[in-house]
Amino acid sequence: MKCAGCSSAVQRILDSRDDIARASVNLVTETAAIWPSPSSDAAIVADAAAATVSDRGFPTSVRPSGVAEAAEAAQQTKQAREDEIRQCNIDLAIAWTLAGVCLTSHLGHHLHHLGMHEYAHGELVTLIGAPWVGSLIAAVALAGPGRSLILEGWRALARGSPNMNSLVALGSTSAFALSALAVLLPALGWNSDFSEEPVMLLAVVLLGRALERQARNNASSDLRALASLLPQTSRLLVNNAAKEEDAPLEVVEVPTRVVRPGDMVQVLPGDSIPVDGK
Repeated sequence: MKCAGCSSAVQRILDSRDDIARASVNLVTETAAIWPSPSSDAAIVADAAAATVSDRGFPTSVRPSGVAEAAEAAQQTKQAREDEIRQCNIDLAIAWTLAGVCLTSHLGHHLHHLGMHEYAHGELVTLIGAPWVGSLIAAVALAGPGRSLILEGWRALARGSPNMNSLVALGSTSAFALSALAVLLPALGWNSDFSEEPVMLLAVVLLGRALERQARNNASSDLRALASLLPQTSRLLVNNAAKEEDAPLEVVEVPTRVVRPGDMVQVLPGDSIPVDGK
């Protein structure tokens, strides 16, 4: 999920299933919680819901329930997020490099204003301003840093659930196609000045995505830091009636996630309270 529209789409997909009584989607943590209907099996519903969401363009998997499996899945998610950020930064650098090359073609206007007329129409500026060079730069931008965004946008459009990527894909490819045809078929008399639009559009969109991803990761880190304050284990009282029988308390250390309503836990001075209660 990349934006609020994505999370809303996932929410609608889950709400449309009859075997799900309620669903909650979180964009920051990129997770969804579902409450199956009373007559449904939770495991079957979870697998079916994950498959449905994945088929609609949002790759999803059921979170493991075991401690070791959950830790491994968390590590894989962290590694995937780091790889995504690294690739995003690479794409962003390439996109803005291409955008800078496109802006060089307009350097002649500023050189004229500065009185540097002899440089305004230099070989480099003239070459970069050539229509075929602009189309080539746009093609590199679409096939390189913008490739995943363009493909994702067209896939979403083909599934009948267009998103922001679909708008970017439609606008950038339309501008590129018009400019490319004007260069290849000059007899048409079309304007070939639209080759810069896809480059600049992708550069700005990727910059926004990078800032959004950084903000979301910071928020996720804050949530994980808060969650880490909770103790992973609790001291569960085995003999709840020990006080009446004047017998020594029997305490067993168990994972906090297995504590259920009605259980009694022991909290020593200085300990963090592992669960809510009264």
